[in-house]
Amino acid sequence: AITSLQSLLLYAMQIGIKGPTEMQNKLVRHLFRPGDAPQEESGTWIPEWNGEAIRRFKFFRDTELGKDVLAALIWKRTAQGARDLMVELGVWGRHEDTALLRSGFPIRFLEEEERVSKEAENNTHDPDRILGLRKDLRNFKVYTIDGDSTLDIDDGISVEVLKSSDDKSNDTTDPDNSQRRYRYWIHIADVDRWA
Repeated sequence: AITSLQSLLLYAMQIGIKGPTEMQNKLVRHLFRPGDAPQEESGTWIPEWNGEAIRRFKFFRDTELGKDVLAALIWKRTAQGARDLMVELGVWGRHEDTALLRSGFPIRFLEEEERVSKEAENNTHDPDRILGLRKDLRNFKVYTIDGDSTLDIDDGISVEVLKSSDDKSNDTTDPDNSQRRYRYWIHIADVDRWA
């Protein structure tokens, strides 16, 4: 029964794949590893369901038992029919990303990754505040210098008039303020800091 369900899931993941078998093989070629054992006989029990078994299962695309399940249920024997059954059973959501499922990429985080993310979420240690590496310059009037086609407006320039004890801005002997000093700022936003 489990092998049939595995086969049915795999068949449902094939939705949207069209074309001859040779083209379909190209879509999963990245899942093959040199030295892989040949495909097991259709319907062979997979004792350990790990990443390696899933990779091999997706590469060889053994869907025969899944088709048998659909036939026994008098359900449409297509990838669409298999997908619809998975949605009907509540195994998948209506908008399940089957392309991601068949890609071979992990779709869930490992326990270690989950643990580290929880630690980072609860970490109140802010190195920027402690080390003074960054400055909040939102009070400056910044002019962006990104091009028209940019998607991330993150570069800019601004000018700061420096005030000193010998500031002669009110001095009538220097009407064009040629004695003033300026600091020019180049701003590069670091949006990754918040990621």
